Amino acid sequence: IEYIGYEDSFNKFLELLNNKLNDEGRTVKLWCNLEFLPRIKNYKRIKPIYYKKYNNQIVSIKEYLKKRRIIDVLRELINRISHRNYVKYSKFSKNLISQCCLISNNGKLEVAENVKEKDFKGSSNTLVLRRYSEINGMFSHLMVMLPYLKWASSNDINVYFDMSVGDSSYRERNGENAWEYFYEQVNSKPKGDNGTIVSNLLELSDEYKIEFSPKRINNIIIELSSVYEKYIKLNAGMSDLVDENWKKIYRGEKKILGVKFRGTDYVPDKIVAGHHFQTTCDEMIEKTENFLKKHGYEYIYVCTEEQKNLEKFEKKFGDRVRSYDCRLIDHYDGGGALSNQIALVGKRKAGEDYIGSVMCLAKCDSILCSLNSGSYMAIIINGGKYEHIEIVDKGLRN
Repeated sequence: IEYIGYEDSFNKFLELLNNKLNDEGRTVKLWCNLEFLPRIKNYKRIKPIYYKKYNNQIVSIKEYLKKRRIIDVLRELINRISHRNYVKYSKFSKNLISQCCLISNNGKLEVAENVKEKDFKGSSNTLVLRRYSEINGMFSHLMVMLPYLKWASSNDINVYFDMSVGDSSYRERNGENAWEYFYEQVNSKPKGDNGTIVSNLLELSDEYKIEFSPKRINNIIIELSSVYEKYIKLNAGMSDLVDENWKKIYRGEKKILGVKFRGTDYVPDKIVAGHHFQTTCDEMIEKTENFLKKHGYEYIYVCTEEQKNLEKFEKKFGDRVRSYDCRLIDHYDGGGALSNQIALVGKRKAGEDYIGSVMCLAKCDSILCSLNSGSYMAIIINGGKYEHIEIVDKGLRN
């Protein structure tokens, strides 16, 4: 068995696989990423046989040294020392490995026999993208999907977006494809389930990975804006909604600055590992004031999920402030921003408001933002038309 997926899904995967093996009285050899190996020790029927770093099976310490990546050298040495008596290095044919994935969080395990990357397109040359995860916003979904869209575009493969299964944050009724609440399908659904993938199953080569940082903004735009335009189209209802709001936001005045930052679960004491720290509202007001003076902009479009942030901007800048016509979170006790927004307005409306507000952000003349999924996607959707892109990078939570 080969496991290719996110680390936070691995424990559940092991439990399901172990239960299946106990029922059948069988054992299995597991090929997985090195960091996952210590978790296997509790499962007697699951034996590790190989260690793999994604896309680079044997990490070259020499290459790390050439690039002066000392931290990577130390990490790799620690990994090798930690597992030297545990991992058995075995050479065998790759075609003997079966790939496994969770096809939903209700405890079902799917085994795909001898699947190779080229086989995922299926007989209809269509890649079906799904994401099985906890509750996530739409632009988080798109950031996960973009590398696969880039791969599909490079290999001339059609794409079908499937949010009818798994833990779709926005799906109102079972069986409905929540993608189609907001977007068109640019390709038809393939017959049967042949050629489908879970978005965290197929491990892409490095050329398709996205490393979003302020230093690479221009490269990201060039790489991904054309991919976005090819596969992602607002449906007629969403397009009309965005146009209606944009007419209220931009009234033929002087240039407008789009300001995007997060609050709620993105405040310093709540933000999860791997996510960027955001500016406070007061910090963003100060940076906005400096931007307006420097570039001569007159109006501000504030894109935030918290009512109190908008009110602070309005108190400072008065009628120069514009906002999307939606209900913002006015009382936050915990949980994610999306779950709070859904509690306020419902699943579909929460999706419409979030997507619409970021689409209007992409229409502004310039952007001032913290690093988050909405900001990333606004820059990609804008496609390089912003006059100025100012990003406040306060670093990642480790």
